[in-house]
Amino acid sequence: MRARPHTGKNTAQQAADHIFDVNRYTILLKPDQYARSAQAAINQLRADGNALTVKNFWRVPLTTNPYQGINVQITKSGGQRLELQFHTEVSLRVKEHELHDIYKLSKTEKDPLKLAEYTRQSIAAAEKIPVPRGVAAVS
Repeated sequence: MRARPHTGKNTAQQAADHIFDVNRYTILLKPDQYARSAQAAINQLRADGNALTVKNFWRVPLTTNPYQGINVQITKSGGQRLELQFHTEVSLRVKEHELHDIYKLSKTEKDPLKLAEYTRQSIAAAEKIPVPRGVAAVS
């Protein structure tokens, strides 16, 4: 989540309550074990009493969001917040290199033709990522 300018609508604490990725961790999984292992980890986090928000971006059309992975926002019983990302080698490489580079360019671009090209490039990069079997059921 990117920091947004203060508009007077929220207090600093209210804004901070929506930040989970200050502490971000990544678990790298093999594609053939991805769905089973990610679900097992999510189940264990729940069993340990953590409050979770699971965002399974594998279910989102690439035209809506080309990011491919599962992000879990975790609030521990003491209030500590963190984010856990589940990736394959390919999804992590594409995210950290191709998608991130295109994202940085698109954030300052105003030209609609260039923005459309960045969108096309993002989708093309994401299409290189094999979708792990059974991943749509992870929640």
